[in-house]
Amino acid sequence: LFDFANGLNVRQHFFYSRNSQATYYSHTGNLVVAANNVPRMTHDSYTLLPRGILLEESRQNLFVQSNSWGNVDVWSNSASYINEVSSATTSPTGHYDAYVLQENSATDIHQIYFGNASYLPTLSISTVYTASLFVKPAGRNQISLVFYGEGNQPIYDLQLGTCTYEPAGTAGSIQTLGNGWFRISTTVTKTNNTNGNVAVVLVNGSASTYAGDDTSGVYIYGMQVEDRKS
Repeated sequence: LFDFANGLNVRQHFFYSRNSQATYYSHTGNLVVAANNVPRMTHDSYTLLPRGILLEESRQNLFVQSNSWGNVDVWSNSASYINEVSSATTSPTGHYDAYVLQENSATDIHQIYFGNASYLPTLSISTVYTASLFVKPAGRNQISLVFYGEGNQPIYDLQLGTCTYEPAGTAGSIQTLGNGWFRISTTVTKTNNTNGNVAVVLVNGSASTYAGDDTSGVYIYGMQVEDRKS
């Protein structure tokens, strides 16, 4: 028997290959990057218990500017502010590279989305896509990931750690991580258009349009959008 969960040196016993970098959770619960062809001995990011070697099918993040939230040439925010976090909290990587999406005082949709069409992926009709994002409450406890033009989509409650609204034709999931972080994932089948935009939308209860308090928000890190057909 091979004890993968407790640190077996896989490279001494098996041939392992992967032609790209990939992420996993270290024994400290941080999200780290493994180099090409290096096995990933992952852990539960909340309990820190070892989970063994991480094997996944090949996936590509269609959002190439996945954490450049402060780059106004890429991202646009409405009825909100976006600021890099320098001291309040570390990101899931253990570094100060998260951002905070903070609502302003307008009665509007408080959100951030791709504002530069040259960075937008073109999606395919009748294809299933999943968007995921690392989030942590910063005064606002509800949030949604919204595929452009695809109707109502799941709402996540970061106080309860649950998906509180999951309309027909969508799937929402939430994973509890360490240090107050969650990873939320929204899955839809593209039906109405090929626009690849996915907005990060602050929610108040069940409302995406509301009067902001000019203070509350959510920490965000690492947007990912994947084609699930392969």
